[in-house]
Amino acid sequence: PGESASYQLLIHNQSGVVLNGWLGIAGLPGGWVTLSERLLELMPEQEMLVIAGVQVPAGSGAQAGERRWQLTLTPELDARPQPIAELGLRISPVSDFTIQLHPNQLSRRGTIDLHIRNLGNTPASFAISARDSAARLTFTLPANEVAVHGGQTEIVPVHIEAGQPPWLGGTLNFPFTVRVAGPAGKVLSQNGQLDQPPRLPYWIFAILGAILIGLCGLVGLLYNGYSQRQAAAAATTQAIEDEAGLSATLTRAFEQSQPTPAIVPSLTPFPTLTSEPEVILPQVAPSITMFFVEESVAARVGARPPVP
Repeated sequence: PGESASYQLLIHNQSGVVLNGWLGIAGLPGGWVTLSERLLELMPEQEMLVIAGVQVPAGSGAQAGERRWQLTLTPELDARPQPIAELGLRISPVSDFTIQLHPNQLSRRGTIDLHIRNLGNTPASFAISARDSAARLTFTLPANEVAVHGGQTEIVPVHIEAGQPPWLGGTLNFPFTVRVAGPAGKVLSQNGQLDQPPRLPYWIFAILGAILIGLCGLVGLLYNGYSQRQAAAAATTQAIEDEAGLSATLTRAFEQSQPTPAIVPSLTPFPTLTSEPEVILPQVAPSITMFFVEESVAARVGARPPVP
């Protein structure tokens, strides 16, 4: 594959009629062969030289070995192609391959796809390995070796995972290399990178700081409002007390400005007996009886009683 071969074909019309038609090929893909002439028009016993070039594209997957193909003629009056020459093509074995990583960068952990394309024309086995220089990554492969047919592509998933991430700090970068060894000792490698951010990145502290500043501002606003309400309540209480004190002062001043009234003694009238009280005279000495009688009479007439 990738090389070309040239054929010189001499076509001789041995019939007694004019030979008209179109030249073609069979047994090979049309894209492999080019003809110097496509239209054939030969008189009886006339010849024409046709050059056929054959090139097997690289990576076409054409299997190694002998291939038979024909030069055909499709007559003008008949749509069926007829072989007029049979030729052979020998395809040599070729071994080649390419690899690609999709994607080639991961964060924390993930799976990358390793594409192995066999550009050769024979089945081949490929050995896969992966490593990182820091020995901090773990690689998981479904198999360490894979077989790919010629011209085919095999996709191998490779899972990559790092150890425990740090709590603080910056993002850690772990470059790694995937190597594939093919036939004929050919080895290809592809590089990638796994990024491991910390559990608490720096930006979270900025967010926490902003939240803390906001909370402090909110507490300040609430405290300021509370202080203003307390001050207003204290001012109201003081105003009430001042007003009460002023009222009391004015009342005292008004009372002191008024003249002091004269104190008039009040006389309590002596009770007047409306009827003569019933006197029960005890059985005592006469002198004592007379004292009470005289006192009662004297009290009734308003005279002092005699001294016994």
